[in-house]
Order: sequence, then C-alpha cells, then structure tokens
Amino acid sequence: MKTDWQDDRGLSLTELMVVVVLLGVIIGAAWSVMFAVEVMSDTLTARAVATDEAQVFLDTIGKELRQANSQEAITATGVVGAGAFSDVQTRTVTFVVDLNPAGNPDASARKVTKVRYFVENGALKRRQASATSSTYPISWGTESVATTAIAQIDPSWSGSIFTYYSNNAAQTVITPAAVASGASHIASITAVDVLIVNRATWRSRVVTSAAEIVARIRAIGSAF
Repeated sequence: MKTDWQDDRGLSLTELMVVVVLLGVIIGAAWSVMFAVEVMSDTLTARAVATDEAQVFLDTIGKELRQANSQEAITATGVVGAGAFSDVQTRTVTFVVDLNPAGNPDASARKVTKVRYFVENGALKRRQASATSSTYPISWGTESVATTAIAQIDPSWSGSIFTYYSNNAAQTVITPAAVASGASHIASITAVDVLIVNRATWRSRVVTSAAEIVARIRAIGSAF
C-alpha cells in the first residue's frame, strides 16, 4: 500500500518573521498613500475655499466700483470736485455707489449708497450707509454693521489692496499722499486696481490665494 506523507511542521520562525515584515511594509505603504490622499484633498479644499472667497469679494466690489458715481453727478448740481471717493488709502476705500439698475434718470428713484471697505483684525470688512438727502452735499444715515468680505488676509503680505488711477493717457497712479495735497486728485480717480491675498484653513491645511481685478468707474472716465 502507498502512503502519502504530509509535512505538518508549519512555518519556521524565519518564515514568520518574513511574513510579518512584508505585512508591515504593505500596511505602511497603504497608510502613506491614504495620508497623502487626505493631505491633497484637504489642500484642494482649502484652496477652493480661499479662491471662492476672493472671487465673491472681487465680483462684489468690482460691480460696486463700476457703478460708482460722483456726488455732483448724482445730485445734478454741477458742483465740481466732489468725486465718487471720499477716502482713498492702500487698504481702505470709501466711495459713493449709484445703484440704479433700471437706468432711471430720476434721482429720487435711485438707491445712493456710501460703501466703505477697511481692514480690521486681519480681516477685510465692509460697511454701507444710505443717502438721506438728494442734494449736494449728500447726507448719510448710520453705517450698517460690518460684514466680512475676506475672513483672513495673508498676514505675511503687506501690499496694497487698492491702487487708484487717473483718467489720462499715462494712467497715473493716484497715491494717498497726492490725495492729501488736493481734492482735485481724488476727483480724478477713474479706475481702481483691487488685489487681495487671502488665506484659508481646512483642517490642518493652510493655503494662500491671490486674485486681482481692475475696475473702471463707468460714469466718470474711460481709463483702461
């Protein structure tokens, strides 16, 4: 009779050690891949948050600046020099917006608003006030509660958010110092470059985004 002999000795210690090492390598590689995917996902999410926030802000202020108008034009008094802007700084701007979507020339039908953007505690905030009169100089109501346009400006960036240009062939930059020297400078502003460098955090990932627009004040000049 033929007998089949079977080896029932099992795995040796060396073989077990090899299996354990291989399992460790496989698990470690799988963990590394999962961690890398998670980091990439968090980074992309943070970048999307930062980009979306900047785009919403630029869309809003771009529309407002394009609809800005001088106080003398709004009130039809012919007063020269009032301009659309009342405060121009590198990180602060205040201007008058003539919100009249239907294009109605009747001043009483317009929604005249003074808009102010400013930096506070590392964030870019926005306030507005509605006109309470229709004659120059316009009187304004109480400013609204501040809303947040950009939650966190990149703290390592100290550049200008707002750069102002006059309506001439050279497209001269109007500096806050020039504005301080005479009202004619602030009245000549016809375009504003808006640059924002913001930061967003998603879980452990921090991403910085930069976006920029140049808005031309349609009612005042033809620069850009």
